[in-house]
Amino acid sequence: MIKRLISYYRNYLKLNFLGLLFLVLAVVAVTVIPYLIKTLIDQGLKGKQYDLIAPMCLAILGIALARGIFIYFRDRIFHTISQKVVYDFRLQLFDKLQSLPFSFYDKESTGKLMNRFTGDLNAVREFVINGQILSVEGIIQFVLSLVFMFSMSAKLSLSLFIILPFIYLNTSAVSKKLFVAFQRVRTAFENLMSYVQENISGIRVVKVFGRENEEKKNFKKHADEYKDANINVIEIRANHNPLSSLIVDLASILVFCFGGILAITNQITIGELVAFNSYIFMFMGPINNINNLVNQSQNATTSLEKIFTVLDTEPDIKNVENPYEPDTVNGAIKFEKVFFKYQSDYILSNINIDIKPGQIVGIMGATGSGKTSLINMISRFYDTTKGVVSVDGVDIRQYNLYHLRKNIGVILQETFLFSDTIENNIKFGRTEATKAEVIQAAKIADAHEFIEKLPNGYQTKIGERGMGLSGGQKQRLAIARAVLFNPKILILDDATSSVDMDTEHNIQSTLNSVMKDRTTIIIAHRISAVKNADQIICMESGRVIEQGVHDTLLLEKGYYYKTFIQQYGDMEVESDG
Repeated sequence: MIKRLISYYRNYLKLNFLGLLFLVLAVVAVTVIPYLIKTLIDQGLKGKQYDLIAPMCLAILGIALARGIFIYFRDRIFHTISQKVVYDFRLQLFDKLQSLPFSFYDKESTGKLMNRFTGDLNAVREFVINGQILSVEGIIQFVLSLVFMFSMSAKLSLSLFIILPFIYLNTSAVSKKLFVAFQRVRTAFENLMSYVQENISGIRVVKVFGRENEEKKNFKKHADEYKDANINVIEIRANHNPLSSLIVDLASILVFCFGGILAITNQITIGELVAFNSYIFMFMGPINNINNLVNQSQNATTSLEKIFTVLDTEPDIKNVENPYEPDTVNGAIKFEKVFFKYQSDYILSNINIDIKPGQIVGIMGATGSGKTSLINMISRFYDTTKGVVSVDGVDIRQYNLYHLRKNIGVILQETFLFSDTIENNIKFGRTEATKAEVIQAAKIADAHEFIEKLPNGYQTKIGERGMGLSGGQKQRLAIARAVLFNPKILILDDATSSVDMDTEHNIQSTLNSVMKDRTTIIIAHRISAVKNADQIICMESGRVIEQGVHDTLLLEKGYYYKTFIQQYGDMEVESDG
């Protein structure tokens, strides 16, 4: 995963090289200072070369100031690179999410996908900032301090290697534990965010059923899991950090004891002993920072696995090579022996339907009969398991997906409106539409009158998912959006279910002009919505059980007849013929 992450640096190699240059300069500066202090003590103070004291102090001060400047540019550059890398990830993730089909979103929760953009990318950003600093700086500092120490005393330097096995064992133990702990943290955070997102989205349902207290308990359970996972990480670090500090302290004690003996026997100078003690912390610092590097790399690896899982997901619905893009679409639709299986169950079985260009087709059936699944096939939101769906005689799998969907307007059963103005919601499919065209579409959908009564008319901003509007108002806006889109094939998935009979009649009357010379499929529960259709299809358990026109289906006295009786009564059947 980390190797793959490095490939994202290729666009910023020059900037990264500059950051590494400042990093190296800062490390060199900090490792030179103890050596200058040694010279100051041995020659300036002990050697009584007092004329060296002022220049040496100024040199140390100058190098310290230069190091501060180097660190400033180092941090600024690496922080900039981290933001650019995360920006690239964010764009790729969003592009990928736009390309994935409905089936992907059927299995993934919104909260977990949102976490890819927040928690996971933040973990990657932190590693991009600190990964090179902790590793490259650590290696250089370790080597330089080792070189300076050996140049002063090989015996004293070799004595430090006694403690290296203890450092390795400590680091190895903590890294294994932290990998598991960080996975638990990420999972708990995802579950927490998913729960919050679903609760907020369904807050009205929660309140309708008086489930506030139960939801608080469930939230506390998820919050406790996240808290406990983080505390586990803290405990692991707390258990191992004192040992790391103890090892450093032991190293310092070893240097002063053994180094003191060497100083007494004139094998090293007092200045070398003081400098050596400073180099101990430089020598041990990178080793102890391995823990931090391991922590961040494990955290980043866990997040990268989840990010790359999304990025590597191949959409099962995509364009073929050299897809079909006709100049015009007439709107002929044909289902030939179509079967559709979702997971292990068949949702549609042996569907055979022939729709002529410009026809109005009504589809009726109980909830779960397969009506929505049927129309999802036309736009290739899902692909058939067996059989062929064709538009104008061409298998829709041969069409350019974008071109196909630009010719199909769908008003989904679940109305979705964006947190934006009413005008922009209506213009969503045709952003270049004029205000006059927006108003005309709203009038056709019987929405203009209520829009005009709103505080800011068409510039009124509505809440997320259209909150603040009634169900009927939201559906009328969705119809206006589809009308303005001006597709050759118009699909209304129970689009008037949330409006009253009078409003439905008004919408149907105005839609008649829109349906002219346009293939229209109407999914409805009300007979009034499909009564005048050129073809009415009744479905049950994923199969077509009846097919014909209004009068013919009444004579068959099957599902359509029974539905008519329920809605209109015996007298209307008789008067209808």
